[in-house]
Amino acid sequence: MDARLMRHLLAALGLLLLAVQVSLAQAPRLALNVPVEGSLAAGGRTVYEFVSRTGAMLSFVVQPTDSAFDPVLTIETLEGVPLLQNNDASPATRDAIVEGFSVPRNGTYRLIVTGFGESAGSYRLLLLPGYASLRTADSFSTTSLWQTLLLNTGETLMDVDTGEGNLRLTLEGADQTGIVSVGDRDAVYQDVYVRINVNLTWRNDWQVGLVLRHQDEQNYYLFEVNSAARWRMVLVQNGEERLLQDWQPHPALTVRPQFTLAALLNGNQIEVFYQDELIGRVVDDTLLAAGRTGFFVGTANRSTAQVIARFDDWIVTQPLLLDGQPLFPAQIVVAAGTDTLRELQRRRLLTGTGTLIEDDQRSNVQDTSAGITRIEMVPGRYRQFALGGTVYWSAGNEGIGGCGLTFREQTEPLDYLLAFFDTTGAYGLARRTGDRFAPGLFIEAPDFRGNARSFVIVASADRLYYYVDGRLVPGNYETLNTALPAPGAISRAVVNFDPVRTVCDFQGFWLWSMDEAAASGQ
Repeated sequence: MDARLMRHLLAALGLLLLAVQVSLAQAPRLALNVPVEGSLAAGGRTVYEFVSRTGAMLSFVVQPTDSAFDPVLTIETLEGVPLLQNNDASPATRDAIVEGFSVPRNGTYRLIVTGFGESAGSYRLLLLPGYASLRTADSFSTTSLWQTLLLNTGETLMDVDTGEGNLRLTLEGADQTGIVSVGDRDAVYQDVYVRINVNLTWRNDWQVGLVLRHQDEQNYYLFEVNSAARWRMVLVQNGEERLLQDWQPHPALTVRPQFTLAALLNGNQIEVFYQDELIGRVVDDTLLAAGRTGFFVGTANRSTAQVIARFDDWIVTQPLLLDGQPLFPAQIVVAAGTDTLRELQRRRLLTGTGTLIEDDQRSNVQDTSAGITRIEMVPGRYRQFALGGTVYWSAGNEGIGGCGLTFREQTEPLDYLLAFFDTTGAYGLARRTGDRFAPGLFIEAPDFRGNARSFVIVASADRLYYYVDGRLVPGNYETLNTALPAPGAISRAVVNFDPVRTVCDFQGFWLWSMDEAAASGQ
């Protein structure tokens, strides 16, 4: 190739790479609770970026401000791998909403706004911590609502001041502790996400934290961090303290003068965050009623100890209700077992009560005959559960093979539910009674290329859901769920439509049981 032509080509390539880098660098950066206004032409798209940390919980709301615009919201990795997408959050709205996105790992992510079909117009975008319904965003302007003193020990009362546009708590002396809570009667929350910025000045050591579900001065939860870079969770019940989690370190915890604290309360689960990274989780059934939020400060065991804590930018979010109903997750992030389990709980498909029976199991089954070959996967009989994993298959070219899972399996007479995938990429859910299959759910996938599918099944007393590659399999589950409500075995299966050699390799299998007797194998 001519040297001059080569130089021109290299220069053009360099300019192209530079343009791509500049384009990526210029993507607007989203901040928590800072609305963004935008507009799109037909067929256009706008890319935003946001930075988040492992285990963080975020929600995104895109509201059209033009009557003709129907926005679509997509979340993907910086490498372009799609994670979640939403068009209409419910049949009653054109808002595109993702509630409870669980961040897989530290890093930068993209949020892309497009228009459904050829729709065009303007929109308003909001990124929120926790849930998608913003209840409070308080910068602590002067107000008497934050003057409620709940607790103080020692001789020196804590000084409470909101005159600087934040909530400043000053405490001096040895072993002093103090708590204030919101005085507004309406600021009472059950399932909620709370987040606060903390700015500290101190002599000697300190503790600072969040008071959660405060019922009265004798009953509340307390999440604390301290100057030794440790955290703990305390239950105060009838004035008596009980440790739910003693002081322990976490890699994200560092001693610094400024940081954020947050907590997610969802039923009997409490997840706690430092610098928006998940650092711990406890499950407790003691205080399930709604309560207030408060802030805690404590000093060291030294007469010269002093702590000045400034709390600011208090944000409270709750689960979004549309027409009185919570958002249903038609799509979930495909992740490792415990990460998927956490997302199902955060997105309110599961409660916190249950037992992890199996985590990250690998097993395989193979057969050459037409029909269904079942081998029990875990001991025990299960009615209410969640399970997931990935199945990889290989099969001969002379016919259609498949893999599956059977559950609520009865043997006499033979009766079970089957979730299956075949080697054409199709998948479905059906009930078998004796030698017959009742009509079920079946999805063809003519464009599928590959030999693996991820799956999640959620089965409870009143619902049954089946996700394939993170997407809910559409259809009517009610008949399948009510027709076979009894507990039964869970088995892996070869599902051969033809006499072909099929090998099914199940990887990363996990099982969460919500049946009390299941853990003992009864």
